[in-house]
Amino acid sequence: MHRDQRAQPIGAGKRRAGVRKRSDGSPRLLAPGEPGNPYSAHYAIAWTERANGKSRSRVRTTNETEESRARDALTLFNADRTRPPEESNLTMRRICEAYQDGKRDEAHSFKSLESALRPAIAHFGALRPDEVTPAYVRDYIATRRKAPKRRGSRLGVVSAAGRVSDKTIDNELRMLRAACGWVKKHLGWKFETPDFVLPGGAQPRKRTLSRKEAAAVFRELAAPSTPSHLRVFVLLALLTGQRSGAIRSLKWEHVDFDDGMIWFSRARPHAPKNKRVRDMPMTDRMAAVLGDAKASVIEKAKTEEERAAVDSRHVIEFKGKPVASLKTAWAALLKRVGIEGVRVHDLRRTAATGALNRGASMADVALFLNDSEKVTARHYAHAAPALLLDVVRRIEALGEEPGA
Repeated sequence: MHRDQRAQPIGAGKRRAGVRKRSDGSPRLLAPGEPGNPYSAHYAIAWTERANGKSRSRVRTTNETEESRARDALTLFNADRTRPPEESNLTMRRICEAYQDGKRDEAHSFKSLESALRPAIAHFGALRPDEVTPAYVRDYIATRRKAPKRRGSRLGVVSAAGRVSDKTIDNELRMLRAACGWVKKHLGWKFETPDFVLPGGAQPRKRTLSRKEAAAVFRELAAPSTPSHLRVFVLLALLTGQRSGAIRSLKWEHVDFDDGMIWFSRARPHAPKNKRVRDMPMTDRMAAVLGDAKASVIEKAKTEEERAAVDSRHVIEFKGKPVASLKTAWAALLKRVGIEGVRVHDLRRTAATGALNRGASMADVALFLNDSEKVTARHYAHAAPALLLDVVRRIEALGEEPGA
């Protein structure tokens, strides 16, 4: 085979400075003489291959000097890459890597995909889908249950926090099943999806603040020792039901004091479908707290330019910088009031269950959370006994004497 017909790593042959990389790894054309193209007379195709969890940039010639013909070659190359592999060559590793390549442009989910699929690929990667039997799945569950939790997978740092939970294993197997479904739907690959028996015991989280605990939290929020950014965050989390990311993305320009609205949709215009946001009206209490917080920021501004730039700053800031996480400040507040086992996201659950138990309908709470009514019922019906009280009373009435 002629040298120009072989795929080479980018930089092989005539190495050039300033090689550009594509974050999504998808094939693209390199013009003759373009950095990264070792074939000086022809157009080339550059792409990224994944093997054993690692990425490697590759380049091959099209043997074409005209751009139109080179683009035709790129089209054929892409078609060949997505063509269903022979059944004997279709492995779980190939399925997972095709799924990751398809999701690579979704920055919010690619990292979690890579992390969740890594142990699954190590266990199932060499198997064809029809070879993934329930026995292999049970063996995977048993093996993962014995594995220690890890921080920083690339560094291999082992955490002393115990073993991998069933919830984590459940998520890994669901991700593997999703990979199978994705390549069948989007790439047209035909195979029977294995039966991924889930470990069980991975119950949805149900922890919320009780009425007494919520009162204690509100009292502590009002204390002078509570940081202002935490006070504003917790109030917004409880009274709007929005997720932490949506609240932390909020800037002062998204808080409309004239119309009494908080425009979360403008703060997160590209929120993923499973993290949708809802624009929320402000109560008088919310407007007062947010107004005081903004006035404090303006008061601390030293110059006219800084005061004019307040609207472009984040609502949740600490020492003038956006806050990446409130876990530490939230944990410190809970410790002061003697509450355990409540996470930041549990504030959203507290808002939903509190509304349901005080007479709000499931449809209204679904609208509040910007979830479907079906999803809201699945997540919160168990924590809203008030919804079932009328049903219980009707059943109780069966034992009453007619006409009583």
